[in-house]
Amino acid sequence: MKPSLVWRAPRPLRRALGVMLAAAPLLMVSACCHTPAEPPPEKFVKVPTAKARAGFERVRTNLKGEDVEASKSKIGVPLIAALRAKPVEQPAWKGLMEEFIKGLRCRDRGCYAELPAADAQRVLQIGDFVTNTGSPLSGWTGWRYVSGLYVADAMREKGEGDQLRRMAVVVLAGQARGGRQ
Repeated sequence: MKPSLVWRAPRPLRRALGVMLAAAPLLMVSACCHTPAEPPPEKFVKVPTAKARAGFERVRTNLKGEDVEASKSKIGVPLIAALRAKPVEQPAWKGLMEEFIKGLRCRDRGCYAELPAADAQRVLQIGDFVTNTGSPLSGWTGWRYVSGLYVADAMREKGEGDQLRRMAVVVLAGQARGGRQ
């Protein structure tokens, strides 16, 4: 009898692999689908989280330096010019862009703004503003970050209780697309 040059797993292992491979499609379908009685999964996280706040604080710390008004920053001035130079495709972005520019604070490595996010629609608008290629932010080459929903503790001191739910947008140093900083 000649020895086989093709290695095969021992029979019990082959059986176990066969069962797992047969069950894999069933497991994949059951993990991604829901019954019609169940509500569809939401993309919006209703509850602000401390994890989102901590993530934003970590990113803000990595920007290094002290907060400066965007109009007095070497990063903020060209960023604002790049935002205003790109035409705004969606009407919702116009107000959001102006609010972003108004709240913009810059540090050594980039700028950030905390935006109020009172409802699911606003959260989706902020996410779209940061990630959509038609957004005014796409006119800037710097990396962009949008935090999850969190509660802004500093707002309680100002008495703005209805504006506590926030999302942060961070834009790193870069330049206007097609231009130089």
